[in-house]
Amino acid sequence: MSRAAYDNQLHIQDAFDFDKNACHSYGLNFSNARIHCLWAHEFVNLPHDCKVDIAHLSPPCKFFSDAHTKAGKDDEMNTASWTALGELLMKSKPQVVTLEQTYGILRARHEGYLNALIQVFTSHGFSIRWHLLNCADYGLPQMRLRLFMIASCPGEPLPPFPPPTHSSSPATTGLLPWTTISTALTTIPANASHHDPHLSTIRAVPPQSGDQLARTITCGGGGQVHLSGTRDYTNREFATLNGFGPEHEFGRKGAKKQIGNAVPPIVGAGVLGSVVDALKKEHGISGE
Repeated sequence: MSRAAYDNQLHIQDAFDFDKNACHSYGLNFSNARIHCLWAHEFVNLPHDCKVDIAHLSPPCKFFSDAHTKAGKDDEMNTASWTALGELLMKSKPQVVTLEQTYGILRARHEGYLNALIQVFTSHGFSIRWHLLNCADYGLPQMRLRLFMIASCPGEPLPPFPPPTHSSSPATTGLLPWTTISTALTTIPANASHHDPHLSTIRAVPPQSGDQLARTITCGGGGQVHLSGTRDYTNREFATLNGFGPEHEFGRKGAKKQIGNAVPPIVGAGVLGSVVDALKKEHGISGE
């Protein structure tokens, strides 16, 4: 589902994040949304109504990442936001909720957190399903595994996950082939913002083939170097490899962190598109 189709079907009412740079970038792209630079427990205490049809949640995931091997100074901060999830459901009263999280939460050592997350929804009468998605199966030119959840409020049918659109075996599946690094990078306009190769850090490593997926992009880029081996990727190239279209803007600060933290838009649009289609069918709605 394209970004344009996604924008035409959903009106974003409220958005919040505690990162000021992320909020600034969000405002550059969704100027009609009410954007709140707040923690979750602060957002739920806002006096105005935040009732929505669909709510998306992406709680901080660093604590659950496989790369997180020792205690960090932000662990308590990152896990504390989870305590507000139930209040968020009560404040927004959504028909459907989508949630994205790192696949590391499925590890046995985090079983308690996963069970608590599921209980947040079931204790409020929500039905829920979850699935580990390989984002490459939805057109992302990157090997990125993420846990997605879809939950529906009492009396609302539970929307399905969208079927994959791409495959590593297109000849046998009939799907499109995985999108390669080279294919993705050719979509970047020469005058794209945040695309200044001459300002990138110089490297000297062997060139790589572009006929493959990128490794998982992290907040620091994941140590990935441009296919030429001569420089780092630009922020626009990182954004493209994480599913952002060339029209998406970023503020002057924190772009790489925002890109690595983001739900890949191409994948989020697919999941939300499936939810929108289910809601339209259930309520007999056509058009927007």
